[in-house]
Amino acid sequence: MNDTAAAAVASCRSLERLWLTRCKGLSDIGIGCVAVGCLKLRVLSLKWCLGVGDLGVALIGVKCKQIRSLDLSHLLVFNTSLNFDILIVVGLSSSVCHPLNLCILWTV
Repeated sequence: MNDTAAAAVASCRSLERLWLTRCKGLSDIGIGCVAVGCLKLRVLSLKWCLGVGDLGVALIGVKCKQIRSLDLSHLLVFNTSLNFDILIVVGLSSSVCHPLNLCILWTV
C-alpha cells in the first residue's frame, strides 16, 4: 500500500480496524489521510511500515480518539525522546475513557 491507496482508504469513514504490514510505500502523509478520514478507527497495526514516523503516529493519537489497539512494531526511531512525547499524546488522547493496547518494538 502507498499513500494514494491510504487516501482512498480514508474515505471509509466508518472503518474501525485496519492492519497495514510491511507497506513500503506508506508514509506519514498516507497515515495522516487515514487519521483525518477514519475517526472511528479502534484497531490499527503499522507493523514494519518503515516510512511511517513521528508525525504519522502523532496524527493517529490526535485524530483517532477511539483507538484502543495500536501496533507500532519495528518502526524506525531516530529521536527517542521525541517518540516518547508522541506516545504520551497517543496515550492521553485515547485513554480518557478506555485503556489503550500499545505494542512497540522499535528498530533503531
